[in-house]
Amino acid sequence: MFSGKLLADDKTLSDSKIQKECTIQLCLGLMGGEKIRLIIKTLMGNITYVDAGASDSVDSVLDLIKEQQGYPIEYMRLVFHGMVLEKGRALFDYQLENDDIILLIIPLGPGG
Repeated sequence: MFSGKLLADDKTLSDSKIQKECTIQLCLGLMGGEKIRLIIKTLMGNITYVDAGASDSVDSVLDLIKEQQGYPIEYMRLVFHGMVLEKGRALFDYQLENDDIILLIIPLGPGG
């Protein structure tokens, strides 16, 4: 991982713009095709399940939630252990595991 992105196997460090003194992150464990099931829970108590790869981005999880629930992505926030999951980051950046519960926060619309 470098700058929140998974490095391609067929690229050199130079191709990925990694220079001297840069830090890369080695991520062991769930990678590639292995999936984890995340439990997505709203403040109203609604629950949905999302299957995602540990190397998938937070954005891809938001896309899956939108497909299932129809919420606009721009309003959704995912929170895990009190920390907002940042768009563009990979799930393994947050050490998510199978059946972890993630809080889905969606602001109420006008008059709600």
